[in-house]
Amino acid sequence: MKRYIFASTIYVYSDSGSFYRASKQSCELFIESYQKEYGIDFTILRYGSLYGPRSDETNWIQHVIKAALNDGKIVRKGDGEEIREYIHVKDAALLTVKMMDEEYKNQYAVITGQQTMKIKDVLTLINEIMGNKLKIKFVKEGNEGHYEITPYSFKPKFAKKITSNSFVDFGQGILELLDLEYKKGNPHQQ
Repeated sequence: MKRYIFASTIYVYSDSGSFYRASKQSCELFIESYQKEYGIDFTILRYGSLYGPRSDETNWIQHVIKAALNDGKIVRKGDGEEIREYIHVKDAALLTVKMMDEEYKNQYAVITGQQTMKIKDVLTLINEIMGNKLKIKFVKEGNEGHYEITPYSFKPKFAKKITSNSFVDFGQGILELLDLEYKKGNPHQQ
């Protein structure tokens, strides 16, 4: 093996994220130590908030799309002011392939979207696409494991943020997911 590519998370920068964050931080430390000890190169990819086709319900956007179509309501922990940089899986895949280049050997890359969005704005967008028929409720308690504005807390290891000039528009990505989820529930209307 010439180089190990590891899918990590931007939560490694955070004090949030609980065991998920801790497991990714631990893996990164193992990979770094292995490189020092055995000379196996690596590239660590720290993904942000992904969305897109083939996500399961552990993906928040997919969960929201399914709830919107099936229940007509969305319940979100937090106040909606939380900020994310969503990236479509197709864009993340293209950037991931780019990380195979030699220049990213023994490097860390942050792969997130290009614009920040408040959670309440994401829900408003989905509601508008669906004709303003959704009931949206924010529950203040229970969101302690997630960051509000930024995953970053000071840590001395930095990563390059990698972006692309071409990307899937967030609204188009949401329409795609709504269509896919609708077709799952209504196979006779395809």
